[in-house]
Amino acid sequence: MAVYYESSWSILSTIGLVNFFFAWIVIGITRLSWLSAIPAIVSAAGAVANGLCYYAWYMNSGKPRTASAYAVADILWMIQEAGLSFYSYIILKQILRNKMRLVFFILFWFFMLCICMARTLLLIFRIKSIFEGEEAFTNVVNGAHVGYFISLACVECLSAFFLLQYRPTGLEVDIHSRFSKRVVSPDAKKDCR
Repeated sequence: MAVYYESSWSILSTIGLVNFFFAWIVIGITRLSWLSAIPAIVSAAGAVANGLCYYAWYMNSGKPRTASAYAVADILWMIQEAGLSFYSYIILKQILRNKMRLVFFILFWFFMLCICMARTLLLIFRIKSIFEGEEAFTNVVNGAHVGYFISLACVECLSAFFLLQYRPTGLEVDIHSRFSKRVVSPDAKKDCR
């Protein structure tokens, strides 16, 4: 058995755990909202997922327990990796209007569906490979990983595109919510485009 801190899983798990505690410090300073909860949720998911991978790889606990650990880890990785996109989703939900909002929502949820489908495929074939042999489903698992990460990249690019399009509006909304008076002039919005 490998020493816990000699594996990459343990380091990533510890980083996630520390980030989880930092997120709760921020929540304590500010207030609990969806924007402040997202870092805590994704950090906890990452910490547990990486800890479970250490358990699955190094503990030699039998196929059923290894498969169970991987199943939970795959779900938590999806929460960690796709959950970060909800940070921009919450911001864009506040500032987008009409057709642009509808387009963003449709594309965002389409890519989220692709992410869930790819991760489910990964989960199924990873469990099959544990029970039937490591090499049996390597091509399917690799292909599902490619689809998964392409979908993650697409949802991040989509969010970045809309955030950059509406950056002045988002800045204006942020300033209004903090100071409750108009600090950014209407002309500043035009100058930023």
